[in-house]
Amino acid sequence: MGFRCKADTDTSKGTCDLPLWLAAYSTITHRSSAVGPFAELAYHLLSKKGRCGLILPTGIVSDKTYSAFISQLVEQNMLDYVYGFESRSHLFKNVAMQFCVLGFGHQTKQPTTFAFQLRDISDIKPDRIWTLSAKDIFLCNPTTRTLPNFNSCIDADIVIKAHRHFGIWQGKDQNPWNIMLSTQFHMSSHSHLFYEKEHLSEIGGIF
Repeated sequence: MGFRCKADTDTSKGTCDLPLWLAAYSTITHRSSAVGPFAELAYHLLSKKGRCGLILPTGIVSDKTYSAFISQLVEQNMLDYVYGFESRSHLFKNVAMQFCVLGFGHQTKQPTTFAFQLRDISDIKPDRIWTLSAKDIFLCNPTTRTLPNFNSCIDADIVIKAHRHFGIWQGKDQNPWNIMLSTQFHMSSHSHLFYEKEHLSEIGGIF
């Protein structure tokens, strides 16, 4: 069902045919993509024992725009598996974008199974598949709360161990390495140190 509406966002202006939920989403996020609403609709339609598998752009699990949705699945232990495919996979005709197979539902067993940067179904092999618990997912990306993307189980294991051992810098409140941020010498912040030609001539400058 659609209706006539006025969509005034950064990406579209004028009259359009949009379902109510999509129009609201576009206005709030300034994006006209139906990816988020489609995934959330599937989530809300699940029964208490329901499970769902969707084929969506990989951004649903990696983009900050959708982090609230994906982090909710992780927090509720509903995320079952994510298999991400490259744009060069050519599994679908005329599809030139990264996409993923996203599985979630109630009574999902943890940890979640992942595989990214796949080109074909045959690439889903033991050495390309890795698992992470909800705790480890948020350990990797505590700020964005999106899903980490690794090429292999070895890469995932190295990064997780590094995060556990060294910790993550999150500003002044969590800074185990006592890091101090600074910028290089540049005009915008150090303009008071520059002199004009007239002043340099007065103090003996030669040109």
